[in-house]
This record gives sequence, C-alpha cells and structure tokens, in this order.
Amino acid sequence: MTKKTIQSDKASIELRESALLRHVIGTAKEGDPESVTAAMDSFWDGYFASEGTAEWQFRNAALDTAIRAKQPTSAMEIGAYCGYTAVRMGALMAPGSKLISMELDPLFAAIASKVVEHAGLQDRVFVEIGLIQDRLPRIHQKYGLSGPLDALVLDHDVSSFLPDLQLLEQNGHIQKGTVVLCDWNLYPGDEQQASAPTQGSEFMEYLNGIGVSQSTKHTMRDKQIFTVSQAEWVGVV
Repeated sequence: MTKKTIQSDKASIELRESALLRHVIGTAKEGDPESVTAAMDSFWDGYFASEGTAEWQFRNAALDTAIRAKQPTSAMEIGAYCGYTAVRMGALMAPGSKLISMELDPLFAAIASKVVEHAGLQDRVFVEIGLIQDRLPRIHQKYGLSGPLDALVLDHDVSSFLPDLQLLEQNGHIQKGTVVLCDWNLYPGDEQQASAPTQGSEFMEYLNGIGVSQSTKHTMRDKQIFTVSQAEWVGVV
C-alpha cells in the first residue's frame, strides 16, 4: 500500500465520521441521550447494511446491565471513538457522576465531545485526548481522580488492554468492586476483528490469574464474544 493510498483511506474514514456527526446533529433531539444513540445506530446500520447489528445489540445490552447494576459515580473509558459508549454510559449515571473518556485521535475526540454535548451530558462525561500513560497525571490534577474507579471500559486496541489495566491498578484505580468491561466486538470491516480474541489471550490469562472464576463464551455469526464475571470483576470481552 502506497503512502498516497493510506492518506486516501484515512481521508475516507474521516469523511465517514464527519458524516456521522452531521447525522447526529441533524436528526437527534438535543439534550436526549437516547435519541443520540438511536441516531448513531441508524447511521451505522445504513453504512454497514445492518451487518453486525445483532452483535452490537448484544454488546449494548451487556453494557447497560453492568452499568445499571453498579451505578458508578466514577468511571473511565479508553477508546471513545465518536462517543457512542460515553453517551450510553453517561445516560445511566447519576448527575454529579464523572466519566472520563479517552481517545487517541484528535478528530474522533472532537466528534465525541460534540456528540456528548448534543446529548446534554457534558456535566458528567469528559473527553480527553491522548494515551492514558501520558495523560494520567494531568487527569489526576484536572478531575481530582485519586481513588478506585467504579467502572472501567476498555474499548481500544486489544493489545493495550493489559498494560493499560495494569497501569491503572498500579495507580490505585482498579480495586475489588471495580467493574471492568472489555470490548472487542468491532464493526464489520475492521482489520482487527478476526485477530482480537487471539490478541486478548494474555489479557484473559491475567484476569484468570487474579481470580476471575467464570468465563462464558458466546458465538454469534461465527464470532466469539466472551463474558467474564466474579465478585470483583464483571466484564464483557
């Protein structure tokens, strides 16, 4: 693949996400998180011709169940993308709660911030740009984050799940009672989709080593979705 082709592909992706934002602003009711996520769902359903919808609904149901059960007041998401999960989580969190959503790509972070604002959740959902290892000291200062998180969502590069989780553990943010949700249920066409479970094997071994007692594997359309749970850890992988 040539540099020109790579640049062209990146431009196409950026146009796609920009189109998503226009769709949300143009069709979703301002201040209504459910309307915002519904608009995003309709955009992606149209873009991918509904491929992957069943897996996505399964993932969303698992996320909603975990967040409703935990009722977190402090949470973090690594991998905001365009803000869908941040809005979905934020809508289930009480006023005064705090969700810090990390995104490496500045454009996607800007889109996520606007999506969060359109959903009316800017009082509890905060999008930060960069890598967690680079931004964590600033996050400590900016948000007064000092103790354990109630919930953590890992929704970025699967190979970064383990080092990022361990970094947060070392800083006292992951302790007994923290809900950890790990998602490799990726959109159709994502090159990482087929390799994600393999890449996550080290991560799964780590969870097993610290006492995860149950691991249930579900298969949908020849795709594996894992559910991991115990008293200290509840997650969807």
